[in-house]
Amino acid sequence: MASRGSQWESVQSHSAVNELYDQVKDPSGALYFPIELRHYFAPFLEDQPWHMINPDDRAHAANARMYTDLLFKKIAEKINSLALSPNQDAYILKIRLEEIAVALEAKYASDPLELVRVILYVLGHEREILETGGTKTKFAMHSSSFSSTSYGMDVSKLNDASLNAEIQKLQEHTAETEAALAQLLQDQEYLVIWHQDWDELNARAQAASGAQAKALAAECHTLRGNIMQAQEGILRTRREILEAHVGAITHSEQVLSILLAKLKQWKAVQRKQTMDESFLNDVLNHMQLQFESLADVYWNIRHQLRQHEVQREQLDCGDENESAVFDQLSTQLHAQLETLLRASFVIVEQPPQVMKTSTKFSSAARILVGGKLNMHLSPPEVNLQLVNEPQATALVNDDELIGNSGDLLNGKQMMAYSESTRTLQATFKNLSLKKIRRHSARKEVVTEEKLALIFVTSVQLGDLTYNLWTMSVPVVVIVHNNQLVRATATVFWDNSFGKTDRALWEVPDAVRWPKFAAGLNHFFTLANGRPLTPDALNFLGSKLLEPGEDTVEWRTFSKDNLRNRSFTFWEWFYAIVELVRKHLAGPWIDGLVVGFVSKSAASEALMHQPRGTFLMRFSDSELGGVSVSWNVVDGATGTSKVYNLQPWFEKDLAIRSLPDCIKDLDQLRILYPGTPKDDAFAKYYSEEKVVVGDGDYVRATINAAIIGDEDATGTLDSIATSSTLSTMDFNTGSLEYDSLAAITGFPMSSYMGVGLDRPRRRRSLGRRRLGPHGRHQPAPSAPGPRRRGLQLLRRARGHHLSLDDRHRGSGDHG
Repeated sequence: MASRGSQWESVQSHSAVNELYDQVKDPSGALYFPIELRHYFAPFLEDQPWHMINPDDRAHAANARMYTDLLFKKIAEKINSLALSPNQDAYILKIRLEEIAVALEAKYASDPLELVRVILYVLGHEREILETGGTKTKFAMHSSSFSSTSYGMDVSKLNDASLNAEIQKLQEHTAETEAALAQLLQDQEYLVIWHQDWDELNARAQAASGAQAKALAAECHTLRGNIMQAQEGILRTRREILEAHVGAITHSEQVLSILLAKLKQWKAVQRKQTMDESFLNDVLNHMQLQFESLADVYWNIRHQLRQHEVQREQLDCGDENESAVFDQLSTQLHAQLETLLRASFVIVEQPPQVMKTSTKFSSAARILVGGKLNMHLSPPEVNLQLVNEPQATALVNDDELIGNSGDLLNGKQMMAYSESTRTLQATFKNLSLKKIRRHSARKEVVTEEKLALIFVTSVQLGDLTYNLWTMSVPVVVIVHNNQLVRATATVFWDNSFGKTDRALWEVPDAVRWPKFAAGLNHFFTLANGRPLTPDALNFLGSKLLEPGEDTVEWRTFSKDNLRNRSFTFWEWFYAIVELVRKHLAGPWIDGLVVGFVSKSAASEALMHQPRGTFLMRFSDSELGGVSVSWNVVDGATGTSKVYNLQPWFEKDLAIRSLPDCIKDLDQLRILYPGTPKDDAFAKYYSEEKVVVGDGDYVRATINAAIIGDEDATGTLDSIATSSTLSTMDFNTGSLEYDSLAAITGFPMSSYMGVGLDRPRRRRSLGRRRLGPHGRHQPAPSAPGPRRRGLQLLRRARGHHLSLDDRHRGSGDHG
């Protein structure tokens, strides 16, 4: 059964879903996205930030390509896994997915933005089905359908063209009210003049007599009527402008809520690191334009309200309703402007989420509307504070910063304005946490205690002062490197499973496996560039879950040791992530390392392959090791046996790379399932140079070799068929290094290459054995189990000199 995402679980029972996917099932149609894709890749589809990509903006094509390529890889991995299944249903599904993959690539490979468009389309309408129960859903197959709903929120609220159109309406609206207000001011000035004319005319009428007085009185009456009529018109227009402002403020509040939702999603993407940093900056730069436009609207309305107040003082009609509306507008405007300013204070460079004391780091924050509101004319200063959870809670709930939890060096910075990017930003390049003060009442261990950096500033706009602050992603502070792995577990759990709308840093104690697997996959992909296969995730699940279980608990994940192991799941997984990142990045991205597979599954896969077929798997029993499993075929009987090399670790691969070690071992011929090893690894081989040493020294290199039995001729076939190998014990999970004391009498430092600056003369020691300090000891009475490992070789003047050759009775190579 396919794993399903939460939205798909909820929506697939609605009959309206069939109507939706009927309209996108035809490859020749305007939109193509068959329901099989939605079903079998539900978690992946719902975890990607499609909403951050605008299919109508060609600048987003690169990121569209990145995420659609991931989808194609997912499909390919699913097809490959189905190919290994003997189940007839799996074969049918494999054929169907292959057909879909071909059609999908033919339709969208040249334009990934269109694939993003259809994904947004189906996810959006699914959301609408959930909201309406499917009773009101009508599916329109054109671009305007993006005014419908999308995964997480209304797509019209995410579509930049629609949002910009709404902001433009506000700008046009305020321009109209500004023009009306200017005309009103002119009319009111005329009214003042008419009042003066009436006063003069009335005075003349009072002084006149007879017919002249009567005529002037009539003229006064007419002028008085005109004045009253004009005054009523002015008051009516003033009320209409106020009503227009009420509409504008209501409209702007809706636009502001959309902008805040977009920014909230941007912050969630930033926290989860699901998009390239440069693309995130591009999105933020675009949002800055929208924030600036809305700030301009607010500032214009504020200016108009102040003009309105002056006019009201000049011509106060005593309308209490007008005064109440005016006061309410002023309050709403101030609140929205403050909300906009607070939201526009954004951290553009987050601090490291695992922060070590006395270690330099950087961070940066920007005010999106700073340039538009001319804040750079008097640049604000930004102060940084480190706070714990109670302090952060008080700040969020009461808008009050009470103390801090550490001493930061270089934690003050003036904001600077860049003319080229039109950004007002404070960049902290040399931050360092000098001291950490732990929360006295904390119950967590230090690697589970979350803190945050608070950026605090104050800005002046006209006669108004606004105090702004913004909070970083949660961080964990450590004082020793040995705390790094456990601290990273806390960060992983928070980033992967903390909800966007959560209460501060709240996280669940347990998560269902599909969501947990998606988190692991994202973490591994982010670190090493290629996602995990479904088989790899199933293997990881088998290490954490008992049969029938579907929930991973925090304790099981990070605190409890794995079965029969002395380390936790996270310690094991993180060690592999680091091993791949440092030493296996290229081969991993190229798909050359199977990695997460059990020894038994590797043996089963290799058992019936040609001789010398091998694969690489991560050590199951040790931290940060990669092993090689390869098969041996008996030439006489045709029977196969699979062997496992003792794992290589970081210290080994730092001496000689994995591809070079593979190259050294002639027994390894074909990379599973059928690629000659040189075709797979040639581009990673180190360039070999013959360098003549200085003076009496001869240059040496280190090579890998499989240590065989002392009676072996050196070929794998003879080793594989020798009588001593039939008693080998492979239950330890990997083959181990031979004890160097037992082979050569040298300490491990010599084994790792010490003393290779010149060739040594070798004595013929025959088959005598060496004791712990190089002393000879008799051979045991009965041959015990032999172990195989990797022996580092010396190469001098083109000849391979094995350290264990010194006690095999062989002569010098010359």
